[in-house]
Amino acid sequence: MTPSGNMTSNQSLVTKYAAIGDELELAESVYFEWDEKGLLTKVEPGNPGGDVPNELALPCFINAHTHLGDSFAKEAGLNVPLEDLVSPPNGLKHHLLRTTPLEVIRSGMASSLESMLAAGTQVFGDFREGGAEGVHLLRSLLNLNLPQSAIFARYLENLEELTPLAPYLAGIGIPSPNGYDDQALEVINKFCKKYHLIFATHISEIEDARVISSSSYGLTDVERILQFDALKLLVHLTHISPKELDLIAQARVPTVLCPQSNVILTGCAPPVESFIERDIPFALGTDNVMVNPPSLWREIQFGLKLQKMRRPDLRLDPNQWLKAVTIHGARALNIATQMGSLVVGKRANFFTINLSSLNLSPSASPFATVILRGGAEDINAVHFNGKGVWKHE
Repeated sequence: MTPSGNMTSNQSLVTKYAAIGDELELAESVYFEWDEKGLLTKVEPGNPGGDVPNELALPCFINAHTHLGDSFAKEAGLNVPLEDLVSPPNGLKHHLLRTTPLEVIRSGMASSLESMLAAGTQVFGDFREGGAEGVHLLRSLLNLNLPQSAIFARYLENLEELTPLAPYLAGIGIPSPNGYDDQALEVINKFCKKYHLIFATHISEIEDARVISSSSYGLTDVERILQFDALKLLVHLTHISPKELDLIAQARVPTVLCPQSNVILTGCAPPVESFIERDIPFALGTDNVMVNPPSLWREIQFGLKLQKMRRPDLRLDPNQWLKAVTIHGARALNIATQMGSLVVGKRANFFTINLSSLNLSPSASPFATVILRGGAEDINAVHFNGKGVWKHE
């Protein structure tokens, strides 16, 4: 299994099955063609032909929320309470980031990038610690053959230091609205509007965040952040009321759920069943690498089981969970015009699954089996912009 910068593209492909269009509809004998820019020019199901590989093509995954910087510190925070682990500036994570040699941090991040590549992830939305320096560190690791980052810079004391970096950012990411008065939040809001950035925040990750917000501002953290009019992204929502879910749905604000991280850090999980019951779209993220691997396969499969445990009466829909790591992730990061689904005009970013693998075969429902059981080990090849960037060897 190797990443490769030398794999060439034939600019066309036929697969036995593919999930196509923004609805990720399962189609048979799908012919793909792309141009020299790596943009899809044909996505045609029902293609007659000779032998077609027993493969399923899926849009590359989008991990809508990560903290890649702590990749070097896997399990360093085992059994450490959330506040003691990640709260700036004195949480264990921040102490380790300050005291660990830069090359060790870089090496950990590089390993996570290759891990995501091998699992079919093309883009990840990373909350960067360290202001401008943190942004530069991640950008120095990226190349066209690795997953690309939608970078959310951390607002420290002065947004002006981030102004030169605005063209390279997806947004500004804050740990919680509770750390900012209304004036400071409005400064971020205006900055994001000026530079067409996303205003992203962790929200209602713990119950105390809601209590503090209500006592300090007379509004929950969800109600408070919804007052601001920049393009927004809400992450976690582990503790959220039905009323707030309705407000989010009405405002059409993108959300990212991180079930596995929430469980390991707090013993709680977001109400995935409530999102599904209300038909509210959500993306998935893997959060801090130090506590949870950046595998969206594991996140999907955990989420499906969590839904079943919470609401046995709700139908399990593998397609719904696939959307959470593809088109909904793209919409959350404001890149859905370019990627997130296999549609003419979008990038030819896809990976192929070996349906004959020992893990997946035989199956009564190959698509459901891939979503419920699949993993990096079942991937034959990964393509970014039509170019092969990883191959199972």
